[in-house]
Amino acid sequence: MSGASLCLSKEKSIRSGIEGETHNEALVSENIRSYKAMDSLYVGSFYNADQGVTLTINLIDTCVVAPNYEFLGKLNGYLWGNLHESWFVTSYQLKEGKAILHLSNEMGSEDQVLLLTALDRSQIKMDIEGSNGLRRVEHRKWVKLPTTLILHRVDSPANPRPLPRRYQQY
Repeated sequence: MSGASLCLSKEKSIRSGIEGETHNEALVSENIRSYKAMDSLYVGSFYNADQGVTLTINLIDTCVVAPNYEFLGKLNGYLWGNLHESWFVTSYQLKEGKAILHLSNEMGSEDQVLLLTALDRSQIKMDIEGSNGLRRVEHRKWVKLPTTLILHRVDSPANPRPLPRRYQQY
């Protein structure tokens, strides 16, 4: 999943939209560079070791396929790991360098909003907005995740592939 190849479809749409408005080539190139720089911060897998949670996202293109949930098709991302359920990105917004993700759980019965802030190229801060529906089982009790987590970029997630909820052991 390389960032350069993922940008091609967006680059073509930006280039065609800008060129249709009689802008010069320098302006087109500058807009494409700034778009790639902002979005490339939100591409990849990010992991929090304390909670055992991995967020895999690609806000440049809809091309992420969640393991064991291939029937959902291509998504912009998913949240999985030491959680009761897997969560999938249903929509997102980029505002002032921050990303607002709207997630839905694997059953589609709950939704959650996450605010992502890039601290640098290798880590992002994830804030859980509203009521916290992200939880895990610990010693036979529900434990909610903290409302703020720092996630670090990883090349390959340390967690194993997520299993559908009916196969997880508690």
